[in-house]
Amino acid sequence: MFISIARYPNKDAGVLVALDKATGAVRWQFDMDKYSWSSPAVVYTPEGNGYILQADSGGNIFLLNGADGKQLYTIAPTKSNFEASPAVYGNMLIIGCRGDQKIFGIRLS
Repeated sequence: MFISIARYPNKDAGVLVALDKATGAVRWQFDMDKYSWSSPAVVYTPEGNGYILQADSGGNIFLLNGADGKQLYTIAPTKSNFEASPAVYGNMLIIGCRGDQKIFGIRLS
């Protein structure tokens, strides 16, 4: 289970936490300089490897390894707040940005 926590440990920051479904224990934690109001999206490869997409209030979108939370890639298509949660259809990430009033489509590979 993946949970995004906004404004922790301070008003500008945030954290994404992976919890063990059986025990509730924290499996890993990803600290962000900017908070996130959007929920993470989980995507899987045909081989079954899981990846997390998480957007933040600084205009960043992070790609994380779902197993250990390691940051694999970051893209910053804007400096504005992503409030919408990312949606994935096929190999496309779709996400709306409040500040820019745009919808971004980003091809995943």
